[in-house]
Amino acid sequence: MNRFRPGRNAALAVTFVVGTLACLPVLCADQATAPSTLEAAVTREAEATINAFNAGDAAALGAMFLDGGELVDEQGTVHAGRQAITALFSDFFKKFPKAVLEMQPTSARTVGDALAVEEGERRIT
Repeated sequence: MNRFRPGRNAALAVTFVVGTLACLPVLCADQATAPSTLEAAVTREAEATINAFNAGDAAALGAMFLDGGELVDEQGTVHAGRQAITALFSDFFKKFPKAVLEMQPTSARTVGDALAVEEGERRIT
């Protein structure tokens, strides 16, 4: 019988998280010298996001979302659809024309062959 053991399972979870974070953001250089195609795409998208934001290009930022995509803001408001997201960025840049975005990835992982999840810190000044 496989029983849940809080101490043992918690230790495994902590080890997994620490092990994962220790490998990123370079995605464990000892495992592979070149990033996968998907990892390279994630990096390009992050750079494109920073460049579009810092240029105040709401249309470029909105185009990065699917037609049915969603953006959830700090207050928990859901902005649904590419058009609404583009309008949100446009309004933001009107209020804060000199805003600058910095992004620091803390983790990234692939989920299957066509999806990647990147987490990190975004700072707008």
